[in-house]
Order: sequence, then C-alpha cells, then structure tokens
Amino acid sequence: MRSTLRTLVPLALVLAVAGCEDTSKDANERRVVILFTTDEHSQLFASWPELDDFIPGAAPGTLEGGAARRMTVLKQQRDAAAARGSSVATLTLSSGDFSQGSLASAAWLATSPELASMKLMGYDAVALGNHEFDLPPEALAQAISKATSLIDGTAQRPPLVLSNLNAAALAPLYGAGKPIAPRLVLTATNGLRIGVVASMGVGAGSVAGSAPPNAFWASTATTTTARFASVAAQVQAQVDALRAEGVDAVILLGHGGIGPDQLHPGEDELMALQLKGVDLVLSGHSHLFTPQARIVYGSGTAVPVVQAKPYGRNVGKVELVFRDDDEAPRPYLDPAGTQFFAVDEGVAKATDAAFLTDLNTRTIGFLEYGLDQNVATVIPSFLETTLTKITGTTVAAGAPGSLWTYTLGTALPGVGCTLGFEVEDASFGESNALNLDTDAIRAAGGELATTEIAVQAFGPLRGGLKPGTTGQIGFADVYHMAPLGGDPSVAPPTDMNPATNPVGVQAYLNAVPGYPLVRFNLPTVALRAVYETTLQFAYGVNGDFFLGASGLVVHYDPTRVPLFDPESPMGPGWVTYMALEGGAVLYDVTNTDWQAAGYFNPAEAAALRSVATTYYIAGFASAFGVTLYDDVGRPYGKAVDDCLPDPPGTCGAGPIENAILVRNEAHIKDYEAIARHIIDECAANGGTLPAEYGPTATVPRRVCLGACASP
Repeated sequence: MRSTLRTLVPLALVLAVAGCEDTSKDANERRVVILFTTDEHSQLFASWPELDDFIPGAAPGTLEGGAARRMTVLKQQRDAAAARGSSVATLTLSSGDFSQGSLASAAWLATSPELASMKLMGYDAVALGNHEFDLPPEALAQAISKATSLIDGTAQRPPLVLSNLNAAALAPLYGAGKPIAPRLVLTATNGLRIGVVASMGVGAGSVAGSAPPNAFWASTATTTTARFASVAAQVQAQVDALRAEGVDAVILLGHGGIGPDQLHPGEDELMALQLKGVDLVLSGHSHLFTPQARIVYGSGTAVPVVQAKPYGRNVGKVELVFRDDDEAPRPYLDPAGTQFFAVDEGVAKATDAAFLTDLNTRTIGFLEYGLDQNVATVIPSFLETTLTKITGTTVAAGAPGSLWTYTLGTALPGVGCTLGFEVEDASFGESNALNLDTDAIRAAGGELATTEIAVQAFGPLRGGLKPGTTGQIGFADVYHMAPLGGDPSVAPPTDMNPATNPVGVQAYLNAVPGYPLVRFNLPTVALRAVYETTLQFAYGVNGDFFLGASGLVVHYDPTRVPLFDPESPMGPGWVTYMALEGGAVLYDVTNTDWQAAGYFNPAEAAALRSVATTYYIAGFASAFGVTLYDDVGRPYGKAVDDCLPDPPGTCGAGPIENAILVRNEAHIKDYEAIARHIIDECAANGGTLPAEYGPTATVPRRVCLGACASP
C-alpha cells in the first residue's frame, strides 16, 4: 500500500494542479467554499490557560480557540464568499469529537452546549466521533434531546451524520430524517447539491468505550483488516445512494485520521483510496494538521484529504469548483482556495448578544447555579458541589463567572497556589503532566486504602498547565488535563430535579463528567506484563497506550530482541528493571541470582501490588485478559454467585464497579484528584507547585536505555 502511494501520489498532484487553472471569471462556473473544523472537544472558551480568556489584555500568544472567536472567523469567511457573487456558496462542516474536553462538557447531559452552539455558529453537518460515545448511548440521546432553543424549546442542533453506525440503543434516533443520518444532501445557495457521508475509523471505534450495544462494523469482522473493509462497505453503500440521487459532489467526514506523512497514510487516506465517488475528505481524530491538501489517487481521480487543527484552534477552508460543461464532469479543488485561519487572541470575539447569552447560559449559568435552558433550578450547582468536595470547605456561587474562573489558591487563604513554570504534556511518553496526574491518583487512593502504585495512560491526558498572565491555577484549566469520559456504571437520569428525584441528582454527578478512579491489586508478574505489552503496543500501534506511573520506577530498552511474548511472560522483552519508588526491587535482568525466577525478585513475584487508576484504564485491562483482584485476592469481573465462599480467595469480588473509589457516596474523578493534589502540594511548598513538575526536573520514572524515538 505504501509503495503504491509513493508512486501514485506525485502523479495525482500533477494531474490535480494541472486541472486547477483559475477560471473564477467563467460564467459557467460555480464554487462551494467548505469551512471545516474537527476535534473541537467542548473548547467553547479559549484555553491554555482558560483563565486568561476572562482577563482583558491577557498576555499575547497564550490563547487559542473559543466559540466566540471561531464564530467571528466563520462569519468573516462567509461574508467574503458572499461578496464574490451568487455563484459562490459556503458550507460549514465538522469531522467529529465535538464533545468531551473542557469544563463545558460537564453540562453535556443537561444543556448540550456543544451542539447548541454549533447550530448557532451555522454548521451544516457534524459527524459523530468516538468521544461522543465516551458515555453510554443514553447520554448521547439525552444530549441530543437537550439541544433546544432557549427561546421556544424547538430543536437547536446541526444535522448529525455517521454512515457506519450499526444502531441498537440509538435506533430511534438513526435514519433518514432523524437526528443522526447515515447520509445527508445539503443544497447550497447556488443550487449545487452536496452529499455528505461520515466514517468512524477502526482505531477510533475501538476506543469508543461506551458505544456498545451500538457498533461500527460487522460482528463477524474480528481483525483490523476485516473491520476496515466492513466500514468501507457501509460508507460506500451510502456514497452509491447519494450518486443515485444525482448529487453534484460527495464529501466524506472521516474520523479515522491522517498519518504523519503521505508515505505513512492514516485511515482516512486509505479510505479515500478505497472508496469510489468521493470528491473530498475532511479528516479528524488524529489531531494532526495538513497545511496543504494531501492528494490520494483513488478510483481514477485525485481525492484531496485535509485536516484542521484540533480544539477549534483554526478553521480550514477549501474550494470546490464546478463547471457547467463537459470539460469538468467532477468538481476539482482549487489549490489557491485552501487556507487555514488561526482562532486566537488576535481574533475579536463575536458580539452577537443572542449567541453569547445562549453560550453562557448553557455553560457558566448551568454549572454555577444549576440552571437549565428555562432558567429553572435543575440540580445543585455542579461547581459548588465539586469545588466543595475538592477543597473540603463550602464553596458558594457569587457573581456570574466567579466559580468558572475559580483558582485553587482560593482554597489556601494567606498561602495561595501559584505556578512559576509550565507543566508540560509531551507529544508521546512520560511528561511532567503525566507524572502530576499519576501522583494525584496515588494520593487519592492512599487516602482511602494502601495504594503503592498509580497508573495512567498517555492518551486520556489532554494537556498540561501554563501560568498565564496571573500565575494562578484555575480549576477549569486543571479540568482540561483529564476531561474525558463518564461513569458507565451509572445510568444518566432524565429527571435531575432534586425535589422529585434526589437519587437522580447524585447519579448525574457520578455519571458525568470524568472517569472515576478505581483501586485493585495485581501480582508483580502481571504488573510487569502490563507494562511490557503496553510499551510495545504504544511504540508499534498506538502511542496513547504508553503507561505512566507513580510509586513505580521502570527501565526499558526498545532495542532488545526478541520481542515480549505474552504466552511466555518470562521472555526478555523491553522492560529491564522495575522497583517500588524508594522500596523493593521487583525485577532486574542484570541480577543473575534471579535468573531462575525469570529475573523477578523471588520474594516479590507473587505478591499483590495495590494499584489505582481510572475506570477507563481498568476497563482496558479487563478487555486484554488481565485479572484484577481485591485486597484478599478475589478476582473482579465475576459475579459473586458464580463462585464458592470456601476456600478463602476463591469467591469473586463482583464487577470492577465495586472497585470505584467513593467518598460520601460520590465517585472520585481524575480531575478532582489532580486539583486536590495541587492544593496539597502548594500548601506543603509555601504556596507554589513544587519544581519537580517543572521543565528542569523531570521525575525519572520511565527510564529509556535504548533508542526511544516517538512511535
């Protein structure tokens, strides 16, 4: 496949550019300007740090994204297209993952700010990505139902599309004319009919943890190749249907991602190569960026593939050219029309009062005061409840925005909590942000029971911390670090009124947002196997699976061969050394005295290690066949009724939900643990976050002894 691309891509570029002469003055020509974003992840306010978005005159170069600035860019480009005459039309599209990623996503179930704001920003079609399935399907259905107008209660959401959704729980919402469509036909203002399809890639669909019983490929497809073929077949059927309806062009909103370069194509590039009848691919999921279109030579024609920056940090623009003659039966991409526009502090925020009122009511209004679209109290304030739990003191809402911009130093009067450096989040592997998160998880577990080790994967961590203009650490910015997911063990309630359903209030707070923390035990041998397999998987397949640690030191060497064999866990592999931080050595390939024990410390090999992590990571452990145990050696994941009470240790501990860390009936979320840990660290360090999390003092927990290039 890669050698084919190496040969055909240059040819496709020549053919594409050769056919792209400027014919904008041709009376037979019509154009569609496509404006697009992807992986917006609930970034409705500018971030890094978000606190600066609420401070006039914030330091330049610090703010990116935000719905108000994005709306300005979209309006500017639509106005520019309209000024070119009636032959030029615009469409605005997104390739998915519009939810889950900022404090605004805490309102997902109640006010659906992401969908509602995208409707007001003028999106014509929005694909579903894997993070729309972070919570159970009932949550997505509820968010769709809550995307209603503040004025008259009518639907306020853009058309949603996904062509390879095998709907089960979402069946009532899926189909032609329903909120989620398998295909769409958009009629532009210049009369052109544009078909839109969307694909959930295999990689993306594999990490859509709460999607079942919905699926994205045939149940008989058990390999990556078979799943890709199943996805392609479903999408092709919808493309064929659009062509039969006589559309002028077909656009694929791909949520499979591009590769790092054209010689290493991503799923959306391979999908463009596979499908017939697609004219343009707008890619998402991989969080990469194409300054210029990548051209894939598929189905006898050049297919452009483009991807915008994630988190709403820019808006992409391409132009499809249509000529009403026989010289150009298919549209072509005008290279001069491909541009990307930054969404940052250099862009003025939109001043549309209705838009800003809607945005602030659904986010700040709801999360500070518990107000729904009708300005009626629905639940106790999420921010009051969460900040009170984190700080240990009563926190009450004051003026609008006071809790949204709450800084952790507020919890330490006279001491404060400032940040004098950036807590960096690496592009792959260990980082100070990952170390801060794992330290926080271990501390949270340790408050309830002995916790030797904390584990977190690189993928779910979505950012670090910057001091910004003030040097203060805002809660919203901490939330950005670990914003994903919910609690699949709790069904989202439809009635969140404390007067009629007090149980539903706590269920809401547990269900969304954020993954809850869990605590369990692993034998030392299994712990080494977990780090070994995830290391090789991270380097060879998906870097998101790289595991960080707190309380554990791991040395590894990717140049070692042969590779680890899960059928022979004593094999050499890459891990060369494991030890408890400040404690016993568990594994050491240089210790010849331990060779007979597979280089494990004979006194520690069978010992259970107490581990804390997130529900998400624990779920993957179970899926990969790793058995998790409670404190007396009973396995999680089995029903108690399926085992005998004697002898001790043979009876199951119930499902992994039994291992969720709970305080006062509330599940402890990852972002809560980070915020609490930062407060504690500041209190113990004179009001500043310790330098061990700064750029000059990386904690060496994952020491690489070989050529450790990024995957």
